[in-house]
Amino acid sequence: TGPRAAELKALRHPGGEAGGEYPACKPAGKSSRWSCVRRFARDVCVQRHTNVPQATGGSYFGFSQKSGKWAKGSYEDRAFDWQQPKIPKIAKGPGFLVMNMTDALREKLLPWYATEVNKTGQLRQASLVPGGYMNDEYIKVDHLGIEKHPHLRNFVIREMQEILEWWADGAELKHTAMFGARVYRRGSVLLNHVDRMDTHLVSAILQLHQEVDEDGGWP
Repeated sequence: TGPRAAELKALRHPGGEAGGEYPACKPAGKSSRWSCVRRFARDVCVQRHTNVPQATGGSYFGFSQKSGKWAKGSYEDRAFDWQQPKIPKIAKGPGFLVMNMTDALREKLLPWYATEVNKTGQLRQASLVPGGYMNDEYIKVDHLGIEKHPHLRNFVIREMQEILEWWADGAELKHTAMFGARVYRRGSVLLNHVDRMDTHLVSAILQLHQEVDEDGGWP
């Protein structure tokens, strides 16, 4: 629903809430160009999470060493799982949607990132993620702030509010936070977790850039 419904529906990737099955990731052997959903049987997921070599394809899942309270191999945090029965069902389907950015977001955000990331002093080491959800104690993450660009920041807030309210079937949402751009390095791991429902009931991640191995795999 909404005045932009046709535009936003056209940006959805096939499968899930867009209907039909998730297609195979393409092109084969070029995972650096993939943006897709991969589905695995439950037993294969368990094997991947426990780093059974035949299932991981040479990759390592979870923390590669102890970090804070988390043991080596940790991949999931359940501290906020108690919220799940209390979280209202906002959208139809599996609860997430993979889609392309709108033209307006691409035209403003991608040049901003490409310019700012190469400016001396703009890219800084990010502070540790509270709660220890990342292995950023030993794999550092960089951060590119957007606060010095208030017009861009306000535009992104307005545009994403329209998109997220469309996805949430017209629910009226209140903006709570924007984190700027995080630059993850080889080996960075974010634990699977349930976000706080008071601030993260509906959220989005915008991918601005990537530099990866040509066929390094896909989670």
